[in-house]
Amino acid sequence: MPAPNDVEIVRVYTRNPGGEIADVQFHAAAKYEVVVEAECGSTLHGNGGPYWIGVTVSNLTDVTASVKHDIAAATFGAPLPDWEKFAHQQVFGPFDSDWPGGQTGVHVYQVYAWVKARKVDPNVSLVGPHLFLVYEHEP
Repeated sequence: MPAPNDVEIVRVYTRNPGGEIADVQFHAAAKYEVVVEAECGSTLHGNGGPYWIGVTVSNLTDVTASVKHDIAAATFGAPLPDWEKFAHQQVFGPFDSDWPGGQTGVHVYQVYAWVKARKVDPNVSLVGPHLFLVYEHEP
């Protein structure tokens, strides 16, 4: 558990939409989700202040493919049920792979995730890269 005024990312992973287990390979025609698990300290949780969680997903193999950014924002503590026991799981997506048309093979993607708490004197946690593969079979 983090210190009372801290927030930190515990784990970042990719999975099939609605799935419950992590996966690191997806077919180019399939969608995927990014899951960010974070924890906060008792003071942050109790003060009800704002937080933001975000992800950036990019294709390392083909840098011309689109980069995805997504941000969620809310507040800590009661009565919101999403920070039960000082822990939170944020799901982003489902995302398309945006595979460049007509290509085959394997592309490597990366995910960076971050969480920021408080507007003044913010506390930030950054994790990455989480790597995963997107593949297309030969025709």
